[in-house]
Amino acid sequence: MKKYYLFFLLIPIWLLYFKRQKKVLNHLGAFYGQQKNTLKVFNQYKRSSFFRILFWSFAWICLVVAIINPSWGIKSVGVTKNASAVSFVFDTSRSMLAEDVLKTLGRNRLLSSARYAEMILSNLEDIEVSAVIAKGDGVLAVPLTSDYEAIFSLTKSLSVDLMSAPGTNLGKGIKAAINSFSSQSAKFATIILFTDGGETFQELENACFEAVRYGMNVVIVGFGSEEGTKILAGDKVTEVHSKLEENYLKTVAKKINEKLPLNKNAVTYVRAFEKGSVTKVLEIILSNKNSSGVQNGYELHSVERHGFFIFLSLLFICLGFIFSEVNFFSYNKFKDKKTKTIITVIFLLSFLYSCNVVSKSSIKILEGTTLFHSQNYEKSVAKFFESYEMLDENSDYALFGLATSYLMLKENENALKKMEQISPDAPEHILFGIYYNSGIALYEKGHYEKASEFFKKAMSLDSNNVNAKINYELSKKQNTLVKDSQTEISKMIESKKQSTIENAVFTIIKEEEKERWQSQISNENISAQNDY
Repeated sequence: MKKYYLFFLLIPIWLLYFKRQKKVLNHLGAFYGQQKNTLKVFNQYKRSSFFRILFWSFAWICLVVAIINPSWGIKSVGVTKNASAVSFVFDTSRSMLAEDVLKTLGRNRLLSSARYAEMILSNLEDIEVSAVIAKGDGVLAVPLTSDYEAIFSLTKSLSVDLMSAPGTNLGKGIKAAINSFSSQSAKFATIILFTDGGETFQELENACFEAVRYGMNVVIVGFGSEEGTKILAGDKVTEVHSKLEENYLKTVAKKINEKLPLNKNAVTYVRAFEKGSVTKVLEIILSNKNSSGVQNGYELHSVERHGFFIFLSLLFICLGFIFSEVNFFSYNKFKDKKTKTIITVIFLLSFLYSCNVVSKSSIKILEGTTLFHSQNYEKSVAKFFESYEMLDENSDYALFGLATSYLMLKENENALKKMEQISPDAPEHILFGIYYNSGIALYEKGHYEKASEFFKKAMSLDSNNVNAKINYELSKKQNTLVKDSQTEISKMIESKKQSTIENAVFTIIKEEEKERWQSQISNENISAQNDY
């Protein structure tokens, strides 16, 4: 059942209310008869019951809206990325066959884009790359890989006949590039679109904005000239004029960058044949990178509003109690119930205050923990990172959550760095987690002796933890095996050296024996000649 159907539950509630109202009023009329104060009783009951059901109905509506989890507006969230990844998107529409390009790169726009991608690729190192071909649709031609030869093979065979989908939909190409990156990846992703800007579906802006929301940079490389040239249309008979749609591509980049409060260069337009354009693209790919290989960037998240509607729901419930108990339309009645009103208001204020006792950072930690257990480690990193930036009493919890998320993303170096920042005075269960997770990270890096030390520390805090004991024994055993293998290797090297020395000695002895034997034969021959 869809959640908005819950609104319709108010219909039977209001029907029951009117039925009960009629029944109660009939009983009151029978009890009071036609006395003078009967009207006051009726009016007071009608008023209190009406305001109660009205405010509680508003509370229900707000609660249902909160369950639907509305969100509007966007916010930039700082995230930490490790390493880079690139996706090339090649526009393979027929307009890319236009020959208004520098002949040093290729005879047409398509071949020039292939050579341009090869120049970028030759300057990359240890960066995963994917490739997409875009026409009327977007197709992932080469999945994310470190094997650059696969990309080179594609660039050498690029053709407008690789796809039969009619028209040009650059937006579909961008979306295919977005999907080429893993949703759990912590890599800093860049999408490079090679195109002349000719588009029939006008989806480029929305697709680029979607990429930016995931924290990706988009670089649009324009091929062609503003004057343009004539090409054959799809029927290979009709001549049409094609040019570089530079103004359109610049407008797309400008519109998206204006929407972003922090990252003003998320979408960049570069003309392919301007001086230093390849260097500019490479700088964007490696932007924000520091000496440790970690990059800092931003992701755009929708601002969730469910908390606001939960607050409104609680407020309406309290207002329903107040208006049903206090007659605000009569001064005398208000005077009589002054004490009750004050108590109710104090209760309301204390309740609302208690709702705000939990700090924002605690909420972020809770959200990060929920995402972590949902195995959405990349988003949990963002939540824990936000909490840590607030720098309050929960920083140890935020750092531990951040380190654990990094560990699940196989980023052991970042995990160890974050765990080193946690205070030694942190709660015992946090310290146990630090020692245990540090042991895992070090074990995976092959530092078995250090890993066993950390597991030993973890056991000192929780001697009943079976996993810590097992991992401690495994680390010790692995460390012993490594030492034994190293001893064997050193013995083999020593034995080899000794064998080499012995062989040299035997060679010298053999040569001396050979010379003595030959001299003896020579002497015998001489004496034989003399005898003869």
